[in-house]
Amino acid sequence: MAPDMDLVSRGRRRSLRARLQRPNSRWYQAAVRQKAGRIIAAGITKEVTFESVDGPINDLVDEAYRTKYDGSPYLKPMIGARERSATVRVMPRETEAP
Repeated sequence: MAPDMDLVSRGRRRSLRARLQRPNSRWYQAAVRQKAGRIIAAGITKEVTFESVDGPINDLVDEAYRTKYDGSPYLKPMIGARERSATVRVMPRETEAP
């Protein structure tokens, strides 16, 4: 089963921020430990790196959630301290040319 994960993009940057709703999941723990993985979205597969983030970026992610989920009963659990601690930066991984 795929993890519950939301991605937040900032403008034209090449990185995303991801926040898992279950930071104790095996998927999240493996991603943080290995600092690498694969994302498949819209039929595109990308090798990526994961980097834990902290600080002001969490405020920006929270604001994106507030904008998107304003009035939703699900907003509060999305911006809690546990979820903030599970925010990661997702970057394309440099792969060797064939």
